[in-house]
Amino acid sequence: MKYFTQQWKKPLAAWVWAFACAAGVVSVCSRSSFFYPLNNWGDAQCFFTVGKSMVRGQVLYRDIYEQKGPLVLFLHGLASFVQRNGFLGVFLLEVLAAGVFLWFCQKIMALYGAGSLRFAALPLVLAASFSCPSFQMGDSMEELCLPLFAAGLYLGLRALRENRPLGWGGALALGVLCGAVFWTKYTLCGIFAALGLVLFVHAIYRGGPKAAARLTAGFFGGFALACLPWLLYFGLNGALGDLWQCYFYNNLFLYGSGGSLSLAGVLAAVTNSLAYMLRLNWIFAVFAVAGLVWFVFWPGKGRGIWERVLVLACAVLMAVGIYGAASNAYIYYSMPFVLFVPLGFLALLGPAQILLKQMPLPAGLLSRTAVAAALVLGVGYALWHSPNRQAFLQPLEQTVQYQFKQVVDQSEDRSMAMLHLLDGGFYTVCDVMPTQKFIGVFNLPLDEMNRQMETTLQTADVEFVIARTEEEDKEQYKQEKEPAILERYELVADGTEEYLRNRGYSTMHYYLYQRRS
Repeated sequence: MKYFTQQWKKPLAAWVWAFACAAGVVSVCSRSSFFYPLNNWGDAQCFFTVGKSMVRGQVLYRDIYEQKGPLVLFLHGLASFVQRNGFLGVFLLEVLAAGVFLWFCQKIMALYGAGSLRFAALPLVLAASFSCPSFQMGDSMEELCLPLFAAGLYLGLRALRENRPLGWGGALALGVLCGAVFWTKYTLCGIFAALGLVLFVHAIYRGGPKAAARLTAGFFGGFALACLPWLLYFGLNGALGDLWQCYFYNNLFLYGSGGSLSLAGVLAAVTNSLAYMLRLNWIFAVFAVAGLVWFVFWPGKGRGIWERVLVLACAVLMAVGIYGAASNAYIYYSMPFVLFVPLGFLALLGPAQILLKQMPLPAGLLSRTAVAAALVLGVGYALWHSPNRQAFLQPLEQTVQYQFKQVVDQSEDRSMAMLHLLDGGFYTVCDVMPTQKFIGVFNLPLDEMNRQMETTLQTADVEFVIARTEEEDKEQYKQEKEPAILERYELVADGTEEYLRNRGYSTMHYYLYQRRS
């Protein structure tokens, strides 16, 4: 047992195991994986197409539109250099994020006395979380921010556990983490507000005003460092106004507008959304809620009052930031609460370790067996429980995206536009770069976006247009929307796709139209 435990104390072994668990679970849960023909989630495809355009010279928000922050779109652009017409690079990005997340999970567990058995928990943490409906098809902003949340929580808990103010270096790192999330999706920064507030008060209590000042300077210094590249990027490209309009104003005042800003409205939005999301993802909700209750409220000497307050504040302000003013709470909004799933497993590790010691077999052998079995069990369970299992090992040739590609490839002009939908993978599979600012229809009342669609129909400025409707609404679509398209385009192909929505699938009908000669 001693030898086995010493092996896990080696940082390289912990990193390798974390990434092995991440690769195993992500490969069966995410449609970005090579086990799936493509990731047909509109959000993920938009991130990829916009990022690909961004690293090839188009200026974000000015030349091509997206609602999310520039950092994660830039990372998707880098992923496109791994595979331009597929998601292999995105899959590697997801594995990287999940592996770093698991590494910090085991570091948090180690703070509270978890032995080598904590490594058996890692694949189970990921399997319970990533196989739930909120994971969607993989590659959400919330999923990719998990390692940043876990790193911040670890920094805070370690400082409180050591009963010292967070130092300059830790505060700087915390600020950089907050800045990275801010330039990805700033509504996810609630956890960093909690970390900053609790650690600031603790610094005053333990080290006085000077310690609090060092922490504040370090945090905002790190945040400024994370902001500098993007301010330079948009400033040098003359797009600071576009940054403000698209990333800040539109998201704050147009996207999902209708949420109440009153205290009662915020509380109602948070509680109702949480209740729905936790019911929908009850597997990981059991571990997250149990972990929070155990860590914060359960009696025990292993967790100090400051640590309990920190974790509770993180959960509360995270929920307020995500759900507080949102009129539409999408299913993937609950993914950040995966951060608390390891606490549920941590509560079980103590009794499990005691049980292991009482068994007649050598403890080292049992630990090794438990760790290996956990990976097999975790990956197997993830595949069995994932709502994406329906498309597992489906050939690309059977997808509507590939079928449309066969038609598009026959034309010299391969330009295309999406009507009434977000791109579902057609730009990627057909390997076409967008020529218009809006690559689909976003959940925003934007006149410029609507004018672009009208112009496309009136002038036929692209060779192909793609439209989509739910199968049961097909006749209504034919009567109300298709006639305007057929004035300058002709239908050349159509097909159906089973599209994941929440817990189930909807049959979507796609239409490919080509410009009349």
